[in-house]
Amino acid sequence: MKRLSREEQMKLMSEKEKPIIDYNVFQKIILDFQLKSHEKFLKNFVQLFRRSDKDINGIIDEGEFKDMVNNMEKYSIQPDVQKLLMVVDPYNHQQITFSQCVSLFSAEMISDGENTFSILQKISLDS
Repeated sequence: MKRLSREEQMKLMSEKEKPIIDYNVFQKIILDFQLKSHEKFLKNFVQLFRRSDKDINGIIDEGEFKDMVNNMEKYSIQPDVQKLLMVVDPYNHQQITFSQCVSLFSAEMISDGENTFSILQKISLDS
């Protein structure tokens, strides 16, 4: 068996001393970080949605949706309500979920003259 040089021995010892983290712990740390970042990103929109959801059931109807879109003026956003309604509730079921709104406002783009943002980005950037 080959003898290790002093340098190789030191390297081997330093490798053993490196902290090792369990993959499941690492995965949990990453997922927790992503969740917290996502919650922070959606904070303003969650407040906007909750103010519009008058019956607090997590589903808004056309009137509540219109109120929510009208409240976007606070963020200097004035999208076409009818166009958005046709996208989010094309069959007029009057049941628009939070997730549907997030998808819609993530896809709908607006411009401030210099930059283009999704409506959701614009809402999350304004504090």
